[in-house]
Amino acid sequence: MRNLLVSSDAIAQNAGNAALSLGGNAVDAVLSALLAGATIGSPASLLGSAVITVAGLGVGAYSVDGRARAPGIRMQRRSAPDEPPVRDSIAAPGLVEGVLTAHNRFGTIAIAKVARAATDAIKDGTEDPLAKARLPLLEAIHRHGPQWLAKLGISQALLEAAGTPVNGVLSRDDLVSTPAPVTELMPRGMGGNELLMVAPAVPPRFAPPSPPSTPVGVAIAADMHGVIATASWAIAPEACLLETPYAISGAALNNAPTKGVTRRAAGTRIPMAVPVVTVRAEARVWAGAAVAGEGALESARDELVARRIAAVTGQSVPPPELGSVRATTYWLVRDAGEELRVIEESISR
Repeated sequence: MRNLLVSSDAIAQNAGNAALSLGGNAVDAVLSALLAGATIGSPASLLGSAVITVAGLGVGAYSVDGRARAPGIRMQRRSAPDEPPVRDSIAAPGLVEGVLTAHNRFGTIAIAKVARAATDAIKDGTEDPLAKARLPLLEAIHRHGPQWLAKLGISQALLEAAGTPVNGVLSRDDLVSTPAPVTELMPRGMGGNELLMVAPAVPPRFAPPSPPSTPVGVAIAADMHGVIATASWAIAPEACLLETPYAISGAALNNAPTKGVTRRAAGTRIPMAVPVVTVRAEARVWAGAAVAGEGALESARDELVARRIAAVTGQSVPPPELGSVRATTYWLVRDAGEELRVIEESISR
């Protein structure tokens, strides 16, 4: 098996497989799965967060940071009310910026084909009229690129719902599209093996509270060139309903400004669980893992990686302490002389 994709969502998986059949590489496949999964995930997911990772021979190992940003760039933010309305926790979207950055740097087929694979999978896979109402958004992404929010009037709707017209936190500067940051994956040892992971955010001196806990959807793909790519996206809650024909909402991923509580600096990327990892073991086995679900996903990832390393190498690796979690991991593994295969494991505590 030379190309393979697996996802936590069946429609996203069909979209990724369609991108592979169109000649796409692993990155094209996970981007198509990501767009499909976020489109059907919730009315707010396309305006939320995503992180894409890429690792492989001749490519390197990189993370594309498409997380949502804390709002309020170059704008004097008003004093927080005692009971902040939902609009005060709206985040500046970053998912599409991450998709476009990853495609520009690592993709091989046209972004129109990536979006079309996602659109076709949604048309064939669901009868949900609200999900289908969001299909024009996928068309706009490849037609208009970074300006898609403005072209569809969504940026103006966000401002009217959560911005300066209602004395909110969003400003026009928050909605100006910029390329998503690309950073190298961070190596970390586990037993005698090396894990490649997304580098953790540098904790501020006075950390604000964690953003609302949201489920995470994932897709992971490998192609004939030995490249592994993953995508993780937040299944954002419905938050601030926008006056648009596209059945979408603004994602409430930022902590609302509250008296006595530290707020995130304007423009900073809002944390989200990124439970993905690439494992290198003695140059004779490689594996990629992505963990979907909710709860202590990073801890679940570390335990499931420890289990897999023990199964493959015979090394005993102590698992970490695990908090409350409900998650499923999807592995793409190739041992020496064997075909690429999928392994699925679940954990619930």
